[in-house]
Amino acid sequence: MLKFNRNRLIFGLFLIILVAIGYLAMEALQVPTWPAFMVLIFFLMAKGDKKTALPILVGGTVGILFLVVAKFFVMGVGPSIGLGTAKLIFILLVVYVIVAFAEIIPIFVNIYSFMFFLIAALATNVPNPNPKMAPFLWIGVLLIGGGLFVLGIIGIYKILTAIVLKKVAKAK
Repeated sequence: MLKFNRNRLIFGLFLIILVAIGYLAMEALQVPTWPAFMVLIFFLMAKGDKKTALPILVGGTVGILFLVVAKFFVMGVGPSIGLGTAKLIFILLVVYVIVAFAEIIPIFVNIYSFMFFLIAALATNVPNPNPKMAPFLWIGVLLIGGGLFVLGIIGIYKILTAIVLKKVAKAK
């Protein structure tokens, strides 16, 4: 028989409160939510491991900065070799940099860099009259909103740990 895990239910409740607050705050500020929610997702995938917070935040920032550099590269090289070829070459360079340097400077270039680069590139190609489609705004949302999500999740884990420890102490 399937049994509910009380701690997961409590975690889920706290998490949806955190998500609702974060979403409503970003909507009120009229900023895109996706960079902060990507941080939230990646941090949850890492099961709240504090060691992953910095690589997610910094790697994500680098990934969005790759997009900024890509624009200059494609605009500079594209007219002579074709825009499609210039985009392909830049993507190949990004993949190579991530693979070649991920072990040397893992905080800066990692799988999070590539994911944020990919999603930011997709976000720039989505027809949208919203003027908030700016890479530096995305970086701000990633660092502030995503950072607050990380802190919120760490706080939730601390609350749950305190609840469990209190139950264990009562059981003795």
